[in-house]
Amino acid sequence: MMRYTVKFTTAAGEILVRDFEGHSVPEVKERVLAEGHFPMDVKRSGTGFRRQRTLGAAPLILFNQELLALLKAGIPLLQSLELLVGHGKDPLLRNSLDRVVELLREGMSFSEALEQVGTFPAVYRANVVAGERSGTLPDVISRWLAFQSFAQNSRRRIIEALVYPMFLVVVMIIALAVIFNVVLPRFSEIYAGSGMEMPAITSALLGMGEFVRRTIYLQGVLLVVLAVFLRWMLATEAGKRLWEQIILVIPRMGTLYRMYHSSIFTRTLGVLLVLYPIARFLLKQWLLRREKLLGALDGDAIVYYYQQFRAGSPVVRQHPPIERKKLVDHRVFPKEVSDAYMESFRKDFSRWYGRKYYIAPVAMLALLSAVSGWWADEILRAWASNGIGPGTSLRALVASGLAGAFVWVISDELDRLRKRDFTTSDVYYYDFRILLAIPFAWALSASSIDGKLLGVPTVIPLAYFLGSFPTKTLFTIARRIGSQQLKLGDDQVNGTLELEKLQSIGKTNAERFNDEGITTITALAYVDPIDLTIRTNFDFSYVVDCVSQALAWIYFGKNEKYDDLLGLSLRGSQEVYSVIQNAGDASNAEKKARAQQTILDAAADLKIPPNAFRSSLDQIAEDPYTKFLVNVWCCLADVGHRPTTKAVSPDTR
Repeated sequence: MMRYTVKFTTAAGEILVRDFEGHSVPEVKERVLAEGHFPMDVKRSGTGFRRQRTLGAAPLILFNQELLALLKAGIPLLQSLELLVGHGKDPLLRNSLDRVVELLREGMSFSEALEQVGTFPAVYRANVVAGERSGTLPDVISRWLAFQSFAQNSRRRIIEALVYPMFLVVVMIIALAVIFNVVLPRFSEIYAGSGMEMPAITSALLGMGEFVRRTIYLQGVLLVVLAVFLRWMLATEAGKRLWEQIILVIPRMGTLYRMYHSSIFTRTLGVLLVLYPIARFLLKQWLLRREKLLGALDGDAIVYYYQQFRAGSPVVRQHPPIERKKLVDHRVFPKEVSDAYMESFRKDFSRWYGRKYYIAPVAMLALLSAVSGWWADEILRAWASNGIGPGTSLRALVASGLAGAFVWVISDELDRLRKRDFTTSDVYYYDFRILLAIPFAWALSASSIDGKLLGVPTVIPLAYFLGSFPTKTLFTIARRIGSQQLKLGDDQVNGTLELEKLQSIGKTNAERFNDEGITTITALAYVDPIDLTIRTNFDFSYVVDCVSQALAWIYFGKNEKYDDLLGLSLRGSQEVYSVIQNAGDASNAEKKARAQQTILDAAADLKIPPNAFRSSLDQIAEDPYTKFLVNVWCCLADVGHRPTTKAVSPDTR
């Protein structure tokens, strides 16, 4: 693309001048008209021999280091840039910053201002766009600085390594120029006066020297033309296209050029397909889940949480949770106490469950994706050169297994992105799944059916299809094949998990709890719900509801009439607490009578003496865990997570 300077009028009648990028003048005019403006004059910003200057690496790196320090100090972007105006020794940077600040004051975004100025490199502008859209501009600038540091060091090492070869080339060119323009003409005069008959090679060499001496001015003109032509090819889009066409026409070089760029494209696309869903989750959806969880623990709930699960935390020692005997502003604990606990939880949350724990598995996944992409590229090159034969069957098996594994990984990532369901364990499983693909495909090729060995050629398509199965399914298939090979019989167990006895837990969710070590209802009843929410990535309100049901099931679950409680609003500990509170509420006789009748009906359905049943309900209501769940449930209802029955805040009896 080329840059054009456009003078146009706005709908308000203002006359402005801006730079646009496009392939032609009509295209730029269409863009200006599409924005609701009227173009008055369109000119090229540069020519093939004079391009617009761009900032060098050194001043740009120094500027971003200063900008990053100001942003991390909490200073807004515009004020940070205003502080940096006039700094630095590079006049181009100073002029560019003046223009950027002016455009920001006019209402443009930082990335739009950089594009308008045009002196900032395209890669830097793209990084700023990514930082603005993700809301992580300081992090993006920090990563850009780290990359620039690596690039500068690499460039310096390459230049140092090329100094000596370049020196030799320059000396050789100078030596050849002296030989052809000075030495050979002198020898030609000497031999011409001697009258000797010279060999053909010597005559040709002397003739070449004489030709070079006579055409020295023409050589200068050709060098100038060649320099102008090279400048045009490297500086303009048309020249770059011509240069690529010339390279593609050359037989072997054109093939290598196509293969190189195809390789770069496919590797980059492969890595992006694998990493993009995770990156999007971490940049956006992880923050949404965290804020939703923090909203659910507002007020007294966070104090009860620390009291119940984090009793040894420093905040508990600094602010002992002393409950007030009379409820004031619907709070059991003073506001300054709950605020201190919430501030501590925000810090502890990042320390316990921060995004830093994703770094290792994501880096490993990126490495595996890059290596797999390189391996696949090598295989495709071999097939392009030699075709698929007996010697490449094993390579084909490896490629087929890896392709199937990546199909499953990307498919599962997209599904989890839709459900906002990524945990560090899931990413580690992706790593394991890719590592498992090759040995599993090889083991499958060595298996036999009805005494007949499958072999590598037969298993190549099968390895792809099996590779796209989930990891658990692969292990199930492997166990069955192993049992058949070793004649151990099929020992698959299709029993029902204990957690499936709860109303809100199906088989899939029960298996998810099982993976996190929650195998019994009792274990679920007294688990840390926040920790379980992070580990399973279930919604927090769903986990709280499951824990509430588990608490009630401990007391009545083995009764064959337990399901009758669901129709009497006694399915969980929160509902039990509400009924007990209403049964003792002397201020509302109708509500009290209705709650007492509910208790009598439930006792009759379960065939339990009313006093014994009431005693069990009191134990559930007085359980410290129930107090925590009731308070959390009230917070969930307040922030609109889900509708719930009104429950009275736990008191201190």
